[in-house]
Amino acid sequence: MRAAAAADLAGQPVELTGVQITEATSPDGATAVVTLTAHSQPPFLP
Repeated sequence: MRAAAAADLAGQPVELTGVQITEATSPDGATAVVTLTAHSQPPFLP
């Protein structure tokens, strides 16, 4: 699951720097649940 999520991120039309896969699971074998983390520049909150 993690490899498929990483391949999808790498194939995005824009560069997503700093995005990391925190968790990637498939609870039922048919559904993917992927959690991403990132830092925004500039920050969204002051």
